[in-house]
Amino acid sequence: MRPEVRDAQLSLIISRQQDGGLGSDPVAYDIGEGLSAVLVVKAESRRRGGSHEAMTVAQHAAAQWGADPGALWQRALANMRQDKLNIRAFDTNVGVKMHVVNGTGWPAVGQALRVEEVLGTSLPNGAIVTLPTNNSFIALPIQSRQALNMIPFLVQTSRQLMKGDPAPMSDGVFWYSRGRLESMGVTLKSDQDFGMRFSGTFKQMLDSLPQS
Repeated sequence: MRPEVRDAQLSLIISRQQDGGLGSDPVAYDIGEGLSAVLVVKAESRRRGGSHEAMTVAQHAAAQWGADPGALWQRALANMRQDKLNIRAFDTNVGVKMHVVNGTGWPAVGQALRVEEVLGTSLPNGAIVTLPTNNSFIALPIQSRQALNMIPFLVQTSRQLMKGDPAPMSDGVFWYSRGRLESMGVTLKSDQDFGMRFSGTFKQMLDSLPQS
């Protein structure tokens, strides 16, 4: 495959680690909850219907191409602007809209790595994100600490979306910030109560927020 053709097919996916298939040295990182963000090349499936399959890009392959993995990652993000998405916004009781995003072709869950572009808005504090299926994600921009009150509802909504879906992902809760996802370590204790285990970076952001 010619480099220009290969680069035009680069994309990002979120993959369940239990499914395997990533190889020993993928261009990827662990986002928590048993999931990884992975650089792939789209390939035409041999199955009827001409759907796409994803081939993981290995670190050693990038080296053989003479390509910087970071540059390939950025090219994949740029390519994803061409994907067709269905975006729905719902009012919440915390003053910001909850966005549910689905793909209409290539699975959309990888689009959670570019939430700001998808929603068309600046997210200086990031967003709370869930990844219920490989073709959907939910994003709630963080403007105040009140956004955390939506976490139980986001988890419950994700669990409903996972039921009966042929490609469920996770009911975990993630923080999106500057093009990266990390687990917020949420444990739901009841319909309204939950615990969290989060990073120092998230705590710094949280401490800077207004209460409401």
